[in-house]
Amino acid sequence: PGFAITRSMVFPEAEVQLTQLATRFATSITPGPTNEGCVLLDAFCQQQRATFIVEDNSNPALFTVQPQLSQEGVLSFSLAAQATGSAEVTVSLTDDGTELQP
Repeated sequence: PGFAITRSMVFPEAEVQLTQLATRFATSITPGPTNEGCVLLDAFCQQQRATFIVEDNSNPALFTVQPQLSQEGVLSFSLAAQATGSAEVTVSLTDDGTELQP
């Protein structure tokens, strides 16, 4: 699987908790080949689903809701009130190609 990140994000300190959504944060999302999880190449082979996993967050105290990426590449999180600093968030993309189709 593969993907591209469109941008880094910077936010000013806020007095209140801020919920953020960044559409199209991850783009060019591609799962593995469609036949990867199939026993036979036939009509029962389905398109694989890709899922983002947050592997690491260098500063979880900045967030009241930790960063997440949807299957569509939408980044969502909530910043803690009066939090300052920076965080590096590491994500990976997996597909369901290890599951065998009927």
